[in-house]
Amino acid sequence: MRVMAGLGLALLCAAGHALERIEWALPELPPVYFYRADGRAPTSPAELGAGGGDGYLRAIMRQMPNVRHEIVPMNFARAWAEIERGRTLCVPTVVRLADRGHLAWYTPMSPPPPLTVVARADRAAEVLGNQPVVSLAALLARPDLSGLVPANRSFGRDINALLAQPAAQSQIERLRDGASAQAANLLLLGRADYWLEWPHVAEWQVRNLPRRVPMTWRTVLEFPVDQSLYIACTRSPAGREAIEAIDAAIRRASRDKAYRTAAVDWYPPEIREAVTPRFKRFFDERSKQPLIE
Repeated sequence: MRVMAGLGLALLCAAGHALERIEWALPELPPVYFYRADGRAPTSPAELGAGGGDGYLRAIMRQMPNVRHEIVPMNFARAWAEIERGRTLCVPTVVRLADRGHLAWYTPMSPPPPLTVVARADRAAEVLGNQPVVSLAALLARPDLSGLVPANRSFGRDINALLAQPAAQSQIERLRDGASAQAANLLLLGRADYWLEWPHVAEWQVRNLPRRVPMTWRTVLEFPVDQSLYIACTRSPAGREAIEAIDAAIRRASRDKAYRTAAVDWYPPEIREAVTPRFKRFFDERSKQPLIE
């Protein structure tokens, strides 16, 4: 047997034989990924939680019964740092960026929800206006408003470019990765005007606030909904073998209702209804042919 390894833990495979092991980086990001009740990350497929991302991974892993799946707790920033150092690792639910293309192989996992801006309902008209779609650029042009965004999280090239502008640097507070509960609480207390977040993540945190305050969601004009969320694996021979196996597993899983609805079941009702046709088209196409970038 020939061992193919990156730095740290690796994917073990035998020449001409099936892949044996994949190491997954898993962040804690309710309701996408839940850690165990004791606060520790799951260590195996059997311990995956009830989140939308958990559902995707469970279905993918089920399609690879002969592969040993090892899960390590790791936020997105650390996962990319490990990949850049050469560690063979697979990371789910990532946005593909041009400056990371040389670091990893990518295969589409799911369509993204629309990106949303959240504000208190009693200030929504003042902050977000009365249209169902709001421009992030227009919000950044208003120095009287302050916003919140998760640090070390990518929402794609267009949104990242807006968040890199000088106005965003002074008007938007970047919260540590995994601090969505803090963002919801700052909105509750009136210490920020709006919050940029995936709608299901925001709704989950708002639902778990110490007291209920109605919130309003608006979709972000500049976010292109025709992009994909990916699984990325280190751009190495071992990573290539892993991404090919994952791609095949996604194609098979995409035919099943459990995979197709894993994430949308967590979306706010109005978002779920709006995205259902787009998700159906995505999974219909995803099941047909290999897609590795």
